[in-house]
Amino acid sequence: MKKLLKITSIVLIALVLVITVAGCGNKGTENNTKDDSKSKTYNIFNNLKDDYVLSLEGKEDMGNGEEYLSMTMAVKGDNMYMDIKSDSESATIVYKDGYTYLISHDEKMYMVMEGKDDETFDDMSIFTAEDLDKIKDEEYVSGKETIEGTEYFYEEYTDENEGTIRFYYSGDDLKYIKNIDGDDEELIKVNNISSKVDDSLFEIPADYEKIEF
Repeated sequence: MKKLLKITSIVLIALVLVITVAGCGNKGTENNTKDDSKSKTYNIFNNLKDDYVLSLEGKEDMGNGEEYLSMTMAVKGDNMYMDIKSDSESATIVYKDGYTYLISHDEKMYMVMEGKDDETFDDMSIFTAEDLDKIKDEEYVSGKETIEGTEYFYEEYTDENEGTIRFYYSGDDLKYIKNIDGDDEELIKVNNISSKVDDSLFEIPADYEKIEF
C-alpha cells in the first residue's frame, strides 16, 4: 500500500505539467486547418480533436530534489491514459469501461477503483472553448531563442494571474514550452502530439498481479 501511495503522489505532482499545458493551449502538429492570420499556438489549439496523445518531458522537484520526469497522456473516446516515468518510479493510470486502473510497473501490479478518479483526470483536456476564445485574437510577443544549440521561433503569452508562457516552434511543430515566473523558468520538451491514438495504450498488462485496494 505504501508503494502505491508513493506512485499516486508522483502522478499528482506530474499533473503540474498537464495544468501548464491546459492553461494556454496545445494541439497536434497534424493539423488540417490553418489560419495564417492567427498565431501558431492558436492553430495548434484550434485543430485539436477529441482524440489525442501528448508526450512531455522535463525536470520537476519531487520533494527530495529535482528529478527527470516524462509523461504521456492520451484520450480516445471515453478512455483516458496517463503514464509517468521519473528517476525513481514508473506508473500508469488508465480509465476505461467505468473503472480507474492504477498500475505500478516497478512492482508489476495494479489496483482497480470503480468510477473515474476525477482528481487525476479532470485536467486531462488540452483546451476548452474558453481557452480558444482567449487566445484567438490575443496579442503575443514573438522572438527567437536558442535551446540546446538550436534556434527556435517562439510565441509568448502573458497572463497577470498565470504568469508568462512561451511556445517554441520549429516550422509549425511545437517543440518546447517554457513557464516564466520572475527569475524562475521551467522548460518542458514536447516529444509528441498526435490525433492518432493506439488502442494498446489502454490495455492492462496481462502478467501483472491485481491487488485489492
